[in-house]
Amino acid sequence: MLNNTVLITGASRGIGLSIAQSFSDEGFYVIGTSRSKFDLETALGTKDCSHIKLDVTDRDTIKKSMNSLKTKIIYQEH
Repeated sequence: MLNNTVLITGASRGIGLSIAQSFSDEGFYVIGTSRSKFDLETALGTKDCSHIKLDVTDRDTIKKSMNSLKTKIIYQEH
């Protein structure tokens, strides 16, 4: 079975959170990003998601976020 995973940037509020909720409601595993620590599981009401801290104005944060994303995809930590 194919796992449907989606990456949503700005998933902690507004349009990003609404998009993340819509994908979650459709059965997707949601990886959400935001600039600050955020409890995506509580916001979406599911454990079928994970949060990655990402600030697109900070190169070090981008590098860390991409490494974290690679790990989640390679090892399917969901």
